[in-house]
Amino acid sequence: MKTQIVPTQYFDAYHEKQRIAIGKHITHLKEKPPDNDKTIKALIESAFFSSRIDGNPILLDNYLTYHFTGTLPLNKPIISGMELVFIEAAVASCNIEGNPTTVEEYLQFLYDRLNSITKADEIKEIFTGYEYAQNNALTLSAFYKAHEILSHSLIYNPAFRGSNRDHEAGVYNEDGLIYKATSAAEIEAEMKKLFSDISLLLKSDLSLSEAFYYSSFLHQILIKIHPFILGNGIAARLLEKWFLAQKIGSVAWQIPSEKLYQNRRKSYYRNIMLGKDYQKIDYGLTLPFLLMLPRALTAKF
Repeated sequence: MKTQIVPTQYFDAYHEKQRIAIGKHITHLKEKPPDNDKTIKALIESAFFSSRIDGNPILLDNYLTYHFTGTLPLNKPIISGMELVFIEAAVASCNIEGNPTTVEEYLQFLYDRLNSITKADEIKEIFTGYEYAQNNALTLSAFYKAHEILSHSLIYNPAFRGSNRDHEAGVYNEDGLIYKATSAAEIEAEMKKLFSDISLLLKSDLSLSEAFYYSSFLHQILIKIHPFILGNGIAARLLEKWFLAQKIGSVAWQIPSEKLYQNRRKSYYRNIMLGKDYQKIDYGLTLPFLLMLPRALTAKF
């Protein structure tokens, strides 16, 4: 059976090999009866790991205590081997951006609880953004509202929460600019084009493979447009899950995609890079990234 090609503005190069590759990972997925407790737990973990990808140091057990009680444990955090791996990765990532903090200094930061409430609030706001998405249809205005909710601690100036950036932006490493995002003047048009596609896709009868395909592709395109001054990755990971839930039901919220991206962060960043300039992106290179979401169904953590 040939893959349906939805005549959208972005997705005009749907490759059959991509559908086949994705389909191998998701044929067993079945909708499950709604389980509010499991969904809430999944939303909390999604917010936690999405924030963790961007370097948030809070430990999951400590965050759960904060989430349900409003306070953080007074004892020093117990850091497991895997937590230390994450901390080392986060510190290294920050070092690339020019932050001189060492792992030892960072561990002391955790022990002293400096600014921990702010970091925990950041996760709670992302969780609230996920809750908002769970209870609202995916539209352009709703997406901006979700970003406004989840970026409260990320963005100091409220004018840029849920609003497009007003200056040029890109992704940098120690060698300089590695990706140039779409220009500030073009963001509004690009976002309208993207959500015109999303509206059409939401009305289309998509197969399971197609739903996963488009969800991942939306994640990647949003990252490339880079519409916000901060929180683009978090918003893109939410967009992916939000679209998938609209197409396959509430079971989508329980897929641990954010946890997989966190555990495979190097692959996540490598696979999402499709070129050095928004105007020269090669979407023919996107298959490795498209396969990450369906692999979250069977990954062992």
